[in-house]
Amino acid sequence: MPLRERFAVSLPERGDGRGLRRAARETDIDAVVVATPVPTHFALAKQALEAGKHVFVEKPPAMRASEMEELSSHWRRNAISC
Repeated sequence: MPLRERFAVSLPERGDGRGLRRAARETDIDAVVVATPVPTHFALAKQALEAGKHVFVEKPPAMRASEMEELSSHWRRNAISC
C-alpha cells in the first residue's frame, strides 16, 4: 500500500495529505509538512505560512532566491516557524 494510503488509514481524520486548503482552515492544526515535488514547495509553503501555520519544507524550500526571500520575509513578519 502506498505511503499516502497508509497515512490516510492510520489517521483518517486528516485525510490523505491532499487537503492543504482544508488544513489551513483547521484551527486544531498548527503545522504542516511540505514533502512534495520541488516545483510545488514554494507555493505550498507560502499558502501554509499565509494561513498562520508552522511549516517544515523538504529541501529546497524554493527554486529561486527571490522565492526564498519572500518565504523568509513572510516568516519574519509573522514570527512563524519555517
